[in-house]
Amino acid sequence: MAMAYVIGVDRQQTMLLPESLEEYVGAEHPVRFIDAFVDGLDLKGCGFCRSQPAETGRPPYNPSDLLKLYIWGYLNRTRSSRRLERECTRNLELIWLLRKLAPDFKTIADFRKDNAGAFKSVFRQFGLLCRQLGLWGLELVAIDGTKLKAVNSPARNHTRGELKEWLERLDARVDAYLQRLDEADAAPPVESRADTTSSLREKLAALQARQEEVRALLCELERTGNSEISRTDPDSQRMSKVGVGYNGQIAVDAKHKLIVEAEVVAAKNDYNEFFGMAKAACEAMGVDLSDPQSTKPKITADRGYHDREVLAQAETAGIESYVPQPLRGHARAEGHYHKTAFVYDAALDQYLCPSGAALHRESQTIKHGGFAYLYSNPSACRRCVWREKCTSGKYRRVERYENEASVEAVARRVAANPPIVRRRKALVEHPFGTLKFWWDHRAFLMRGLDRVRAEFRLSALAYNIKRVMSIVGVGPLLASLR
Repeated sequence: MAMAYVIGVDRQQTMLLPESLEEYVGAEHPVRFIDAFVDGLDLKGCGFCRSQPAETGRPPYNPSDLLKLYIWGYLNRTRSSRRLERECTRNLELIWLLRKLAPDFKTIADFRKDNAGAFKSVFRQFGLLCRQLGLWGLELVAIDGTKLKAVNSPARNHTRGELKEWLERLDARVDAYLQRLDEADAAPPVESRADTTSSLREKLAALQARQEEVRALLCELERTGNSEISRTDPDSQRMSKVGVGYNGQIAVDAKHKLIVEAEVVAAKNDYNEFFGMAKAACEAMGVDLSDPQSTKPKITADRGYHDREVLAQAETAGIESYVPQPLRGHARAEGHYHKTAFVYDAALDQYLCPSGAALHRESQTIKHGGFAYLYSNPSACRRCVWREKCTSGKYRRVERYENEASVEAVARRVAANPPIVRRRKALVEHPFGTLKFWWDHRAFLMRGLDRVRAEFRLSALAYNIKRVMSIVGVGPLLASLR
């Protein structure tokens, strides 16, 4: 006797008792945490629009329902408003979460656009929950950045030089068309030539309109002082690897690789980002930098964050920084001793060169907005047998900036603790790998710095929720919210 197949429920079967929405999801399903977490938020305090319905007009959707929809979407790799609209009518999790509400894609998209600034507060609120659960290690925080593509084609991003070349080509073409028109006007009238003249005038008008457009772009560059302009997303900039995009920054706690702070900047490099990210990370973790008794985490970043002014700010604020110093500059490029080979003696206010000679302060100047002191010893350089390894001039000068002591303190700290710097990559690459290659957040969907920040923080929030649910469990999380 043949075995029978497993048979589903007959679609025509009438149910004695109708099914309940509550039966769609289990008691410890992740959507239950999303529901409870958002219901516990003060949406008005977070800055969401329409957190209080108006007395007149058509009733709007509750911001809490749309926020739940977006958190669910980012947790399930569904960031598009049109895809979220489809999921609302076919996904049982969403049918339960939204109680069968099905907003259209325009409503969904407008909610994310109009509440771009409020998602930072939601991210911080989940950070407070992580702090209450003891998930912050307060031992080591790693900072890094990645380039993410903007909604702007490289063909619609122009530098000042490109625009000037473009305008020169347009001017040459306009002159050529004007010359042809003059020749046509000077020739005897012919019926076929009239059609050609009309066509030339139309093309000339189009070129002149393009000229005005390019001149307007050049005027905008002159007004803002920027080196480039993006025509689709004005806040985006030309960046390596992605064409035109933004710089996404994260600070990751070492205990559970949770994202402490997430930010997006338009800067092409990371030079000026360390202090702001480190300070924001400390605030999110509840660290009081002004209290000497407060437990402060070690904060590390790669060489791309090494900037003298920024590190001095961090040292003044009480941040324990671990940022390796890149060996750059003319001396390094020419194969000479780098500045780090010269040892400064604070008591005697002098440098000791690799051959042991003392370099004394000779003068001071203003450089990069601050004082710089010059040290040298011409007589010792003339007698030195290692001069060719040190300089191509008559003698070597060493510059010392007024905040150089902070840079040296960080360098000594890095040299004494190499494992801390090595751990950085293992910490930050895990979240970036998850966001960019597992959740496919390699490009933004919206335009403008404020709106792409909202997108990035939603991704960071979803990453944290996913990890915390894996570490703690949905049941304990729901219990903590109660």
